[in-house]
Amino acid sequence: MVSKRPLIWTFLGTYSKEIKPNLMGQIFAVLVAAQTFSNPAEKYPWLMALLIIAGAFYVGWLALAAKSVLGVLIPVVSLIWVNPLLGGDLFASVPVFFFTQAVMALLFGTAAYTFLRGTSSAGKK
Repeated sequence: MVSKRPLIWTFLGTYSKEIKPNLMGQIFAVLVAAQTFSNPAEKYPWLMALLIIAGAFYVGWLALAAKSVLGVLIPVVSLIWVNPLLGGDLFASVPVFFFTQAVMALLFGTAAYTFLRGTSSAGKK
């Protein structure tokens, strides 16, 4: 049975703590976190940048249903990855490279353990 969600927006959204965390969000968090160990001196992989942006917008779309302020901000943060897609060298700086990867991994992980719970039938008990 689907529970009715309140009309109030919250930072982490509405979710049931009994439902398992979302696997897709966990996988995205691990993929982005693993990118922190790649060499920032090399050109950033365009496919990874596209994957991060697409995943962030998908999570943002799901955040609208959960009424999560954090979830709606995730696609905004992902727009940093447009720079390597356009040939920019923003990620050539080690602190920027590490910080952006770490922040996005934390955002995906937080989403997986909060408002993304119960968004797929695979995660339900």
